[in-house]
Amino acid sequence: MHQLIILGNGFDLTCGLKSKFSDFYSDRTHGTGSIESIPKDERNVWDVILYEIGQSDPLWCNIESLISAYVFQEDSSGSKLDHIYEQPMWTIDPSNPNQSEHPDNAVCNFVSTCLNNEYVTQKELTGFLLTSLKEYERIFASYLKEQVDNHKSYREKAHEYFAAIRDDCIKKSEQKNLCSSILNFNYTTPLNRRILVWESFMPGMSMAY
Repeated sequence: MHQLIILGNGFDLTCGLKSKFSDFYSDRTHGTGSIESIPKDERNVWDVILYEIGQSDPLWCNIESLISAYVFQEDSSGSKLDHIYEQPMWTIDPSNPNQSEHPDNAVCNFVSTCLNNEYVTQKELTGFLLTSLKEYERIFASYLKEQVDNHKSYREKAHEYFAAIRDDCIKKSEQKNLCSSILNFNYTTPLNRRILVWESFMPGMSMAY
């Protein structure tokens, strides 16, 4: 018998891991939710975006939806980036012909400082957002690793809950002939294939991440 088990972040949350993005952001800002709590040399442009939006926005902790709205399309009229570069939002200085390249916006000002470039085009800003997002992913991954390392019973609970999921709808007489595949959408990799095969006496196990 073969079964497919799909795991998401709810699995880690059930194991007691603080793996929600809101948990990460709270830790990053020392529980304040304010960018001022992050040292200036450690701030990322996505910190600026999150702070600018504020926690009153329902998208603030849904980072995937936030990225989509900010870079791709917020509504039928375009993305948040498109709205930033709309002429009516700018303070125009007729004596400065280059000012049209740089709206007066917290995100643009942050990127301008990082690039040491007074005027940042939309293309430059988009590229910087992508590069910074990859760095933000690395920071998030480091946070998750730290959570796993500090949660002493995490692995034990992960194996316990997985076994409960695996065996829930399978008769005991059929469990020894069970072959399981795991499709993992989790942020972490909580299950060790070799240990699971040995503990569960499974003839086959495949895992996809």
